[in-house]
Amino acid sequence: MKKSKRLLTSLIVTACLALTAFPASAASEDVIYGKVTKVDGKEVTIAIGTLNQNTGTPGETPGEMPEMLTLTGESSTFTLTDDMAITKASPGQPPEAGTTGGSATATETSAASSEATAADIVVGAVLKITYTTGTDTIASIEIISGSGSPGAAPGGGGGATVSTGAGAYLLADGESLSGGTYSSTNDDENALRAEGAITGHLNGVTVEKTAGTASSSDASSFYGLNAAILALDNAILNITGGSVTATAEGANGVFAYNGATINIKDTTINVTGGNAGGIEVAGGGNLYASNLTVNSTVKAAIRSDRGGGTMVVDGGTYTTSGSTGAPAVYSTADITINDATLNAETSEAIVVEGLNSVTLNNCTVSGNMTGSTGNSDADNIHNVMLYQSMSGDAEVGNSSFEMTDGSLTANSGDMFYVTNTESQIALSNVDLTLAADSNLLTVAGNDGSRGWGTAGSNGGKCSLTASKQTLTGDIAVDAISTLDLILQDSSTFTGSINSDKTTAATLKVTLEKGSSWKLTGDSYITEFDGDASGLDTNGYTLYVNGVAYDGDLAATGNINYATHVQNIGWQNAVSDGALSGTVGQSLRLEGITIESGIDGLGIEYATHVQNIGWQDYVADGTVSGTEGQSLRLEAIKIQLTGTQADKYDVYYRVQVENLGWLGWASNGAESGTAGYGYRLEGIEIVLVEKGTAFDTGSAAFYETAA
Repeated sequence: MKKSKRLLTSLIVTACLALTAFPASAASEDVIYGKVTKVDGKEVTIAIGTLNQNTGTPGETPGEMPEMLTLTGESSTFTLTDDMAITKASPGQPPEAGTTGGSATATETSAASSEATAADIVVGAVLKITYTTGTDTIASIEIISGSGSPGAAPGGGGGATVSTGAGAYLLADGESLSGGTYSSTNDDENALRAEGAITGHLNGVTVEKTAGTASSSDASSFYGLNAAILALDNAILNITGGSVTATAEGANGVFAYNGATINIKDTTINVTGGNAGGIEVAGGGNLYASNLTVNSTVKAAIRSDRGGGTMVVDGGTYTTSGSTGAPAVYSTADITINDATLNAETSEAIVVEGLNSVTLNNCTVSGNMTGSTGNSDADNIHNVMLYQSMSGDAEVGNSSFEMTDGSLTANSGDMFYVTNTESQIALSNVDLTLAADSNLLTVAGNDGSRGWGTAGSNGGKCSLTASKQTLTGDIAVDAISTLDLILQDSSTFTGSINSDKTTAATLKVTLEKGSSWKLTGDSYITEFDGDASGLDTNGYTLYVNGVAYDGDLAATGNINYATHVQNIGWQNAVSDGALSGTVGQSLRLEGITIESGIDGLGIEYATHVQNIGWQDYVADGTVSGTEGQSLRLEAIKIQLTGTQADKYDVYYRVQVENLGWLGWASNGAESGTAGYGYRLEGIEIVLVEKGTAFDTGSAAFYETAA
């Protein structure tokens, strides 16, 4: 398991400060603590944390962040080996706290530990991991809370017992059931269950879970306790047709847990029990659905929970109603949905938590959030939310929502809401319908009353990329949040940004060539980049860092050019010998556009691109190179065309990795390098009348490797 430099530094500093407290046996070891967020075979992912005081007191509220650790936001993955020393702490013997930065003081619990196995390391468990000092070699692992043994609770208190209950009917390996009704009315019991390394088949089966309560609401969400159908522990279950009815408390419809895979098609699923949804994965489960009809009244029709997994849904209709906590989709996993109808009648449509994703292709989606759970006065009403709850159900990281084609309708609230997380939103050719008097996007902190970070430091970070997309509506970004809005591929945006004069932490708008922004109110941003000719202020004022901007950034020289730069994107156009690109930042040029400012004079240019070679000539403002492929330009050649071409010469020089500025090339000569793999970093272009003296210097303008 790799430890970050910052974490190792913290470990070393803390170990030095507490050296006198360490017993001799621990003096040559580093210790970190972490909570297991994913187990995939022998590969374990943890969220790194610091021990809190009084960790022996269980949390009282299920679903809240466990009291044993305070998560740092860092995560790491390691692989279990057969010879790895694994133990587990005895009940009532938690380690003492008093740590900072991810390392512990030297209180040892080995005397109160017993032997354990890799099977005891489950999602939600809290681990003490000891390394040989200065190495990535794990000396030992101690499970200090939440092992897979009976009665153990994940997360160090306040979590669910790792219990999946029993099955009224347990499928055997290779067994196929056709027709018939399979039911359960007992507590903590699945009506049908596929467990272990087996493959089972259900064809036209009726499954009913009409009574029997889950003893733990968390266990029903995390492990499939009391679900109508549960596949777990690497089982494979194929379901065709039939129906599933689940009306009991904690009875999800169809659930895949702990490496199991469910393939289900042409099935109707109705779920009305408390704390239950339609189809679900958790703990690394996998579910592939086709043409389902799913109705759920309390939780999401398509949902995941602690430990995540993978879901792919093709076609079908997925509807929720009756609860403000029932989005059509709730993701703590990687969920892809194609050609489906998703409708939340009384809740937001989509929720993505933490380092997880929802990808929609040609879907019809609608939401109607009528209120919220908890402190409703503190909540934003919205249609799609990307956030981090800090409950431990989802790893901290970049939340992703991507939608291509189809429609997305908000019947109430803001279309998008981002809080307490980094996020990426990508839209392409989606028909958006906004609710009245609501924003297109709100990126903001929250009051922290629901555990979504600490008020004042729980803002959102959002990158919204629109490609071939029409956007309409206002955008609001508060003072502790950031937005990077990118309009590309002929996208249009009609709306205002921060019209209330709020200054966001950072707020950049990139307007790529061919895209446009029409203001509907005064707007306040911190950076504008790209093609200003696409900006229509419409009688309003755009303020960039508090300074009014008149909307004219277009270059108007004899020759005008712009480059697409690594990590920056398209820069503003410059002209007549000015630098485009960078010097001294080690950033590659990836694309370029060049235009003449003289009537009757045209420009043709071609670039040599990494892994591609010389591209064909393009002309007059067309992009040469690539966008979004992370490929460097290595050389360029430029020549003049048109009726005025015989009256001018074009000179150009490039800044090259490891070589600096090369000499001036002219009139179609190649400038750059061949065979070195060196990136172009900057370019200057000058147009001069024929016969005008121009000092080209003596430096070579093209270098070829031997």
